[in-house]
Amino acid sequence: MIDKLLNVNSKSFVNYSCNESLAKINIFFGMNGSGKSGLTKWIESKDTDVTRVFSTEYVNQNIKVDDKKEINGVKITIGEQKVNFALQIEDLENANEHIRKNIIKLDSVQEELKNELFNLIEAELNRARQDFKGININQKKNARLNPVAALSAWRRDVNAEVEESENTSLSELNSRKRALSNEILNLNPVLSNTLTLDRFEKLNVDLSKVIAVPNQEFTSELLAWLNEGLHLHNLESENENYTETCEFCGNYFDASSVKSIINNKLNMEYSKLIQEIDRLEKQLPLSEVMANLEIKVSKKVLESFKEAIERIKNILGKKRSNPMLNVCIDEHSLSDLFALDVAIQDRKEELSKELEKVKRDLSNQEVLAKHQIAQNLQNTQRVLDLEILIPKYDTRKNKENMAIHDNEQQIRIWNEQTDEYAPFKEIVNAELAQLGLEFKLQLLDSGLGYKIEHNNSNVKMTIEDLSEGERRLLAFIHFYYDLFESITEKFEKIDSTIQTIVIDDPITSFDADNRILLIERINSIIKKISNKNHIQIFILTHSSFDFHSFGYNIGNDKKRWRITKDLKGESKIILVSNEELRNFSDYYKSSFLELAEFSVLTKSELSEKPNAYHYGNKMRVVLESNARSNYNIENVTSAVVPTLIDFYNVDEDLQEKFENAVNLINSFSHGRSYYDEHMNVVAPKTMRDAIRVILKVLFDKDLYHVQVMTNKKITNTIVKNWNLV
Repeated sequence: MIDKLLNVNSKSFVNYSCNESLAKINIFFGMNGSGKSGLTKWIESKDTDVTRVFSTEYVNQNIKVDDKKEINGVKITIGEQKVNFALQIEDLENANEHIRKNIIKLDSVQEELKNELFNLIEAELNRARQDFKGININQKKNARLNPVAALSAWRRDVNAEVEESENTSLSELNSRKRALSNEILNLNPVLSNTLTLDRFEKLNVDLSKVIAVPNQEFTSELLAWLNEGLHLHNLESENENYTETCEFCGNYFDASSVKSIINNKLNMEYSKLIQEIDRLEKQLPLSEVMANLEIKVSKKVLESFKEAIERIKNILGKKRSNPMLNVCIDEHSLSDLFALDVAIQDRKEELSKELEKVKRDLSNQEVLAKHQIAQNLQNTQRVLDLEILIPKYDTRKNKENMAIHDNEQQIRIWNEQTDEYAPFKEIVNAELAQLGLEFKLQLLDSGLGYKIEHNNSNVKMTIEDLSEGERRLLAFIHFYYDLFESITEKFEKIDSTIQTIVIDDPITSFDADNRILLIERINSIIKKISNKNHIQIFILTHSSFDFHSFGYNIGNDKKRWRITKDLKGESKIILVSNEELRNFSDYYKSSFLELAEFSVLTKSELSEKPNAYHYGNKMRVVLESNARSNYNIENVTSAVVPTLIDFYNVDEDLQEKFENAVNLINSFSHGRSYYDEHMNVVAPKTMRDAIRVILKVLFDKDLYHVQVMTNKKITNTIVKNWNLV
């Protein structure tokens, strides 16, 4: 046994020694980062051969979430060894070999019958292809592999309503189908999407206006040139009274003035009218486009369309020549203009109907051909016989395979009953079932470990599907039973080589549902080995609840310890007295103690403190815990500072400093990246003074509470010397 913690050098323990003697059962409390894992490593290093350690590393090593996805095996003997079933296993294996040979013979005969049926179907298909040349008739999918299914598919082609098509050859039907498809494809509207009736109505409003002709003549080319000039000289900006260099002559000019002149000219009614007339004339169809339609639509409609185009162009030309004229495009011209696209659409619909009829004729030929194939197959007796005979072989083979499966199941059961890894599987599965969990263990084919299997055989499941808490629970059961050599109903024999057991943080936040089970399991370990004088136990936890629950009501040879860090960041261990054990809030008190030690540091001591920002978050936890338990305040934020001032009766002269202190500690509770930002801007003294303010507020409210939590490190004299008010 380890008598004392002497010269501990591991992680945050630096040549540390403790004068207190260790007990047979030692339970340690320490917050995350206090040094628990370092102490675990040191204890294990004393003698690895006789020490068993449960930790996160143990979980990862034995409950593998990797390519193997398996659980390490545990050898254990339960009661007397089972009878050796070697002879029975040999008989079943011989029987299975005989059945497999019979299945091969059945496969061979069935394959011959399948080939015969396929050849009969294929022959009938080839006859139909000769009778219906030009029709593409395909064999049914996978007909060679499964001719019975193909025969069923052909039977669905029997059609009592099948009709003979018109006396037209297949080549003529296909030729007509191609011609109609091409003609429909080439029949497209003549007018673009922008030439709408609404656009002509708006244009007529402009054509009817009397528009004065400006002094200069504005052609569409000139207007376009002016627009390009604006863009080229970057005159679209909102700047005023600035000059530019002309890209053409190189002289300077007043950009604002030129921009104004050009915009006025571009925006005048005359300019807009000329641009609209030019755009419309460019979009009217050309004569060569319409020439392609002469044989596709009515000549009368086409001639009326051409005349409408000429009339519209004539009206537009007159308006361009004399903007003061009151003209408009008459309804007759517009009607003739849009009538062509209507005629084109009507022609497409007519051709589409004809195309559908041709397709129906072609389809009817294919339907007729398939109907004849199906009828002929239906009337062939050998085909019908094979259809019944072939599936009977599947039934016989299924029965044989089921017999093999049942025999293999029995062989596996007998093998497991003689396997030294099987008893652990039975124990674990019984416990998992008692807990109501939906998975169980199965032996690997190698017999050297286990795999996860869902209780519902239809659900696929691996270790990856378990929650972290479930994996940790499974790992601890694994660890627990791996401590024993054998188990009977009346006796459990622990491995005689074990001298030290270390359980490092067995319960995490993910294990909430299994917390009581694990606590009971750990206490069971303590109880079972309490009479084994050669075994010493170390349990380490970050949970106050677990710290007090472990070892509860189990013997007197146990001690409880607290792991903390001093001002240098080095870990130390303190024996917890019986009086202190009455306080279940070890995390709260540990934080309070660290804050008290930090608050009394001098300036010179602060300069050697590299991680002062760390205490901001601790202060927030203590203040928030105190406020939550006393005043039902869930979160200490800036919004609740007035409420805190009221509840804690903060002195008026201290209220502003208290609010600033709360805001400061809150800024250190949003993640490490936030810490890094403040490390260079918040001095250790600033942090210490903020913590002093909050501690004074707590002290003034309940000095006895603060004195108890800090082991009287904070007293009335110390608080007065801070001179905060």
